[in-house]
Amino acid sequence: MVAKMRMLRWMIGCSRADKIRNEVIQDKVGVASMEDNMRESRLRWFRHVKRRNIDAPIMRCERLAMEGLRKGRGRPKRYWGGVIRQDMMLLHLNGDMSLDKRVWRSRIGIEEWLLGQIAMLVSLLSRQLAQMVMPACLIPP
Repeated sequence: MVAKMRMLRWMIGCSRADKIRNEVIQDKVGVASMEDNMRESRLRWFRHVKRRNIDAPIMRCERLAMEGLRKGRGRPKRYWGGVIRQDMMLLHLNGDMSLDKRVWRSRIGIEEWLLGQIAMLVSLLSRQLAQMVMPACLIPP
């Protein structure tokens, strides 16, 4: 996260001394939040698991039920299946959608991420080109 924010700050030409919040910088550059990136990664892995053969070890582990387990005190543990269910409810997805690659990717936002990366590169290249062509005093902030 630190390296990512450092690169984003460098891209827009500011430093930590400018005291600009990370969210503002991410919005300015057009980069998704870390939470969105994590959700997208989990859902990509979920699709990968769902496409596996029913006899694959990962599928057998998914069907495994722990019986006779006593619940401990405190907050209950977070399990992968529960987090995936929450992500899917948030994005209005169901398990059958994972079988169609195009639908799944469009719904979890991978294409938006690619467009953001392309826009970021275009912005960076245009800024570098402007610095090469114009003197530094004429470049707008």
